[in-house]
Amino acid sequence: MTRQSPTLWVLMGLYKGEAHLGAQLDSLAAQRLPKGAGWALALSDDTPEAEAGPGQAILAAFDAAHPGHLRIHQRGPGQGFTANYLSL
Repeated sequence: MTRQSPTLWVLMGLYKGEAHLGAQLDSLAAQRLPKGAGWALALSDDTPEAEAGPGQAILAAFDAAHPGHLRIHQRGPGQGFTANYLSL
């Protein structure tokens, strides 16, 4: 019986973080995992809709370049850091 490596889940909370989002996603995609291991990204964006910047376009480009890795992308609850992560 072959033992499979577990999938690594990366949880990311975002709040007006577009300035750093591209670099964070590039760093994540550049990581090397053991053979057979996979990774997935769950992101909760707590940025108010009225103040949303280029984050959605950055995420769409990332998803197109790395299909299947952005598994969860949701609007955050708007109740602060802890609630944003717990919503994932």
